[in-house]
Amino acid sequence: MTRPIHLYRWVTITVALSLMFLTLASVSRADGPAPATGWPTQWTKYRLDPSNNAVFGDPSLAVRWTTHSSNVPFTNVTVANGIAYVGAMNNKLIAYDATSGAVLWNAPVNNWIMSDPIVAEGKVFVGSGDRYFHRITLDNGDKGGRGQSILVRGNGSSAFYAFDAQSGKQIWEYQTDGENMPTAAYKDGAIYFVSGDRMLRALRASDGALIWQMNLGSYISMSSLNIVGNILYVGGADPNAIYAIDVTTRSMTWSKRTTGIEVGGMDDCSMAYDNGLLFSDSVTRLSADGSFGGHGIYAFDAATGNLVWSFDEGDASMIEDNKCGVPVAYNGVVYVGSPVTKAMYALDQKTGTLLWKTAAGGPVRGGAVIYDGKLYFVNLSGRLFTLDLATGTEIKHRDLGGKVSPQGLVLINGSIYVGTQKGDMFAIPISDLK
Repeated sequence: MTRPIHLYRWVTITVALSLMFLTLASVSRADGPAPATGWPTQWTKYRLDPSNNAVFGDPSLAVRWTTHSSNVPFTNVTVANGIAYVGAMNNKLIAYDATSGAVLWNAPVNNWIMSDPIVAEGKVFVGSGDRYFHRITLDNGDKGGRGQSILVRGNGSSAFYAFDAQSGKQIWEYQTDGENMPTAAYKDGAIYFVSGDRMLRALRASDGALIWQMNLGSYISMSSLNIVGNILYVGGADPNAIYAIDVTTRSMTWSKRTTGIEVGGMDDCSMAYDNGLLFSDSVTRLSADGSFGGHGIYAFDAATGNLVWSFDEGDASMIEDNKCGVPVAYNGVVYVGSPVTKAMYALDQKTGTLLWKTAAGGPVRGGAVIYDGKLYFVNLSGRLFTLDLATGTEIKHRDLGGKVSPQGLVLINGSIYVGTQKGDMFAIPISDLK
C-alpha cells in the first residue's frame, strides 16, 4: 500500500521570502540575538522523554514571539534544529522559525494531523486521520482472522508521511486503513506507529518500506507510543488493554486487559514511564446516559503490566473526546491533569498517595512541563498556569486567548511553545510566567 517514492531536491529559501514571512509575526527577543546552536537535533518520541516531561536546553537562550495564521494548530509542538513543527486539523504540517515565529513552510496531507511530528534523519514524520469509525471485514489472515468484522477508527483517508525537515518536500507516503492519530517513535533507522486499524507497523525511515507489522488486537486512538530501550508501550480499546512490544524480537512482551478497572480512555492516554512504572489515566465509570462519570490514575509494573496502584479522582460531568490527561513523571512524583474533574494532581509514584490537588478552571488534556521547582500547564480554554511544584499553589496564570486541546506544553531553551485553535502560536519565556 506504499506509494512510489518521490525524488526531491533541497530548496533554498531566499532572504526576500524570509523577510516577507517575518511580517506575519510579532517578534521580540527575550535575551538578545537568537542562538545559532543549542536546539535538539532530533525528536524521536512523544514529548521527547519517556517521563513525558518535554524540557530541553538552556533557559538563558529564551525567545519571545507570537504569530497568527489561518492554520489550526492541534498537536504538541516539536522543536529541532531551530524549527518548530506543529500538526493542524486543516490537513497541514506547519514549520515555524523557532527563534522568530516566521512561517517557513506548510505541507499538505490527506486528513487531520493529530500526531506530534517526529524528527530524525533530516526528515519530519507525521500521521493523518480522523476520529470517526467504520467496520471492515478482514480478508487477510495476517491481520487477525479471515472474514472477521472489526471496528476501525478513522473513517476517511489515513496515511503516514515523511517530509524533508528543511524544505517540507514530501519524501514518501504510506496509506493505512485506520487513522494515525498517536505519535510515532523512531529508533535505529525505523519509524514505529500504531493505527486505528489495530496494527503496529515498522517502516524503514529512509523510504517508507514496510519492515514488519503486528496486529495488537485493539484499535489505538490517541495513545502515543512510549519507547524505553527496546520496548514500546501503548494503550488500546475494543478490547481495553495495554501492550508492551519488543522491537528487537518483534514480539509481544506482555498484554494486559484493563476492562476491570476502566471503561475507556487508555486508548487515548500517552503513558509516562519512570522508575520501572507506567502511569496512565482513564475513565473509571459512567452514568447510564454517559453524561456523568468517574476518572482515575493508574500505575502499572512496566516489566509485567500488573496494576501496582490506582487513585480515584472522583466523579464529574463527562466531556466529549480526549477523556484522558497526560501523566508526567518527575523526581518520584507523577503529575497529571484531568479533563473530567478539571484539576491537576500530584501523587507519590510508589504508593499513589495524593500529595496535592489544584483546581484547573477547566478540563486539562495536555501534558505539563516541570522545571526549577515549578509546574506549567494549560487548560482547555487556554489559561496557562504556573504552580509551585512542592505545594501546587498557583503562582501566576496567563490567558492565551483561544482553546488549547489536546495540546500540552513543551519547554525548549527557556521558552514554552504552544498553539491555540484560533491559529495563534506562542514562544513564551518562563521568566514571563513567574
